[in-house]
Amino acid sequence: MFDVSTTADVVVVGGGSAGAVLAAPAALLDASTLADADHDWGYISRGNDQTPRIPTPRGKVLGGSSAVNAGVAVRARAADFVHPNPSPDPSAHALGLPDSLIDYPADTTRAIARLHYSNAFARTPDVKYVFSHAGGTVPYLAGRFGIVDAMRVIPGAEHRATAAETFRRLYWDTALSWGDPVLRMLREVMGIDRVVFGSDYPYLRRDLAVAYRQRIESSPELTGSERTAILGGTATELIPRLANLRSQRPLSRP
Repeated sequence: MFDVSTTADVVVVGGGSAGAVLAAPAALLDASTLADADHDWGYISRGNDQTPRIPTPRGKVLGGSSAVNAGVAVRARAADFVHPNPSPDPSAHALGLPDSLIDYPADTTRAIARLHYSNAFARTPDVKYVFSHAGGTVPYLAGRFGIVDAMRVIPGAEHRATAAETFRRLYWDTALSWGDPVLRMLREVMGIDRVVFGSDYPYLRRDLAVAYRQRIESSPELTGSERTAILGGTATELIPRLANLRSQRPLSRP
């Protein structure tokens, strides 16, 4: 390790997006230069009564978290999980309703519409997008998306597929959306082969998460192979490293 006091007039501590640029003419101290460690600090959020402790990745490399994010963005066949945020509008919480009741489905729908009509999906054909909560209200509104496409009211239509075509290249999880009517709609609009299991646990109480998985396991809407795919097979195709973690318990229902 070099002696900063004798080799530099200016020292920039931290090699993130800004620090790396500022340090071009100076000495740079960054964790990646001081220790042989993983590329992630391994932080865990503090959590509270409403939110559990969850991993919070922070880059431990030159470029900081931006370098980690860039690596994910440019990696071939990246899988990108999209989850909604609570509404920032105070009026959305005036009735004391949980965000998962109205705001999450609406936020997910808005995100999908923006990504589609801004041609973001068309520009990123190798990214495997996974949307939570069965896409919010998108399955129900699929016909309206089709009308917007047919009327060509949003510029750039010549550079993107139709919404119906786009929905069948995206992926959708079943968090809070595992009922048979929803599965039928997903089959018709998105394709059942694009569906992966989601529970929203630990935000959802454990016994409820287990019960709703059992509903997927016993649903008459699914064949045995479709059930196996939803409960892990499709996810391991999206993220192959999950194959080593997945339970191999067979599902006996035909």
